[in-house]
Amino acid sequence: MDKVEYLGLNRLLSRAPRSPLTQDDQRWLLYTKHLCAKSPVPRWAMAAVIAHEDNLVTQSTNILGTHPFQSRFNRMTTHTHAEMMCLIKSRPEHLRNKTIYIQRHKRDGMDSCTYPCVHCMNAILTTQLQYICCIDEEHKPLS
Repeated sequence: MDKVEYLGLNRLLSRAPRSPLTQDDQRWLLYTKHLCAKSPVPRWAMAAVIAHEDNLVTQSTNILGTHPFQSRFNRMTTHTHAEMMCLIKSRPEHLRNKTIYIQRHKRDGMDSCTYPCVHCMNAILTTQLQYICCIDEEHKPLS
């Protein structure tokens, strides 16, 4: 897939084919939801997990401060996104055929749309991750 442009990202993801969630998908989304509570960036309580079946590869929340890897994709942020932190913590060969699960919570604790931002999506596209599982605009899981 080519580099994603900002204006087309939500359109692209909203039209993406939807696969039924497996039990593993449901379990990892629930795990990621609980991880959101540990985010040190309460305005953007977001978490990401990379996993495959029963195997957790890595997990992260948004963190304060930036990282050189993220600056390759986005220089305009004051924190490192959870998806980026998962990619930073992982070896490229450990990402092959894995799924990244992304959750975001509003301040009231409710799920929120968690499409990856355009910068994170472009970073994800440089890997060999097989699936992205997140919450769509209607607050339904998208895999």
